[in-house]
Amino acid sequence: MKARLRLSRALRLDRNPLRRGADRLESAVVLGLSAIFLVCAPLLAVLGGRWAHQAGLEEQRAQRAWHQVAAVALQSAPAQAAEVYASEWDDVGVPARWTIPGGAQHVGEIIAAGGIQAGQEVRIWIDGSGWQTGPPLSARQLTTRAIGAAALAPAVLAAALFSTGCLARWQLNRRKLAAWESDWALVEPEWTGHR
Repeated sequence: MKARLRLSRALRLDRNPLRRGADRLESAVVLGLSAIFLVCAPLLAVLGGRWAHQAGLEEQRAQRAWHQVAAVALQSAPAQAAEVYASEWDDVGVPARWTIPGGAQHVGEIIAAGGIQAGQEVRIWIDGSGWQTGPPLSARQLTTRAIGAAALAPAVLAAALFSTGCLARWQLNRRKLAAWESDWALVEPEWTGHR
């Protein structure tokens, strides 16, 4: 019984005569927004994860036409300025030639590591039209996207509900202050003697 009474006081749902309607409304807003989050967050997590997974599967289906081929560099690429700091991000554009499935030759710029020599072969991924692209979406990347979407959806909901709660609280505080001003205007002359 005491625990229930303490909970109702903490939630401002008791029959305290000093509690205003705005206090009770503020508690109802907090409880309502919390209930919305508790019901909708798991749902959004599942839906967000499924949506991202489905979108990834469609992307993988579209990437089935991609192939890995050998491209021959037509000119040498400059080596990185400081080999100590060289990384995969130090790749450069190099003119190259490659053959697409079906036998047609393509010439274009490929992204390759700095220091590649003319005539050297580089394995590249090409799309259905024969132009260089990145590697297809892997199962690990697909899973990571789905997990990320499943985690992000409740976070976005939480941010939206928190913003709504803050706005409601700001409005209710303005309402409370106006009520206190009005009540003080009635009580002040009796307490201070100023009439």
